[in-house]
Amino acid sequence: MKTLFSRLACLNNPPASVCAGVLLAFLSAAWAPAQSDPLASAVSPEDIDFDSTLVAADGRQVELDREMMLNALGLKDTRPHYHTWQAGAIDYHDLKGHRYFYRVAFRRPVAIGSIVFTTQAISFLKPGAPYPGDPENPDNWTPLEPPPHQHQTRIVTLPPGFTTRALLLTDSLKSGRSYLSPFRLFSRRLHNIAPMASARASMEYNAPQNFGGKLFAAADLVKGRGPWVSAGKNEEGNFTVPPVSDVAPAWLALSWEKPVEIAGVYLQDNFTAIRLDSYNGPPGLDPILGMDREWKLVDPSRYAVRIRNGRWIAFREPISGRGLRLYTDNITDPHGRHLA
Repeated sequence: MKTLFSRLACLNNPPASVCAGVLLAFLSAAWAPAQSDPLASAVSPEDIDFDSTLVAADGRQVELDREMMLNALGLKDTRPHYHTWQAGAIDYHDLKGHRYFYRVAFRRPVAIGSIVFTTQAISFLKPGAPYPGDPENPDNWTPLEPPPHQHQTRIVTLPPGFTTRALLLTDSLKSGRSYLSPFRLFSRRLHNIAPMASARASMEYNAPQNFGGKLFAAADLVKGRGPWVSAGKNEEGNFTVPPVSDVAPAWLALSWEKPVEIAGVYLQDNFTAIRLDSYNGPPGLDPILGMDREWKLVDPSRYAVRIRNGRWIAFREPISGRGLRLYTDNITDPHGRHLA
């Protein structure tokens, strides 16, 4: 059974533009009616050994922000949804580089199906290694390798029956900020199938040379090569497209060669209003080439939505098809302020 799980990361874009940065789509284990939430967490706050959980920058322990950690894990909702769990930042480009660790320890072995994370590397504590594990000793840890063609926010699928007492997440940076948000430990084994999808959008921003000279294509989104942006400034620094509205909506369509069963969606976007459509056209036609009448509205009563480091959509029962379209006629900025 196949599950869609997508991330659209949006930056500070104007009212005329929709931005989408990363997309993940997943193949899932068989649907279990007793577990109606496909994005259910594998852990609770009671499972976490906070005394053995560690955040460190260049070997120096950083004060653990327990509340922000629980928000990143989706176990609390007490901070602004765009805040992130961080280990530190570099104010300037440093050729020497800096290392950041997040060691997440558990009171007992926990069963995890898949992990969404944002650091450069992730490992789990080897069986028999001393608990909770030394972040500086690679002999304590077994690396996990996420599939290719994923951007900074990635998913790694764990073997059936996987359990662990601790996870180690690592960044090695010469500039920028180390953060671990979103950071989700799912009960279900979710697999990324985004690279198998084709993508098409209502518009794609082809930036002039003085604004980077890059095409922000929808196809790059599904291949993990970069963001999709619907519109931007021209050579004179002006916007020549109308604002996103009911008169000029924006959409992103995904298609697969064979039907998939979609159990959940994750978006990081600037959508105020969002509509999900599933493809209902001829079986021999690529959904991204389909007519508007061949897309069918997904009833909002079929899913629940939660905002935390992005938009989490969990379907109460999976929806099946070869295409999914994300549609908006209203947008906000990343802090939730209304723009159009």
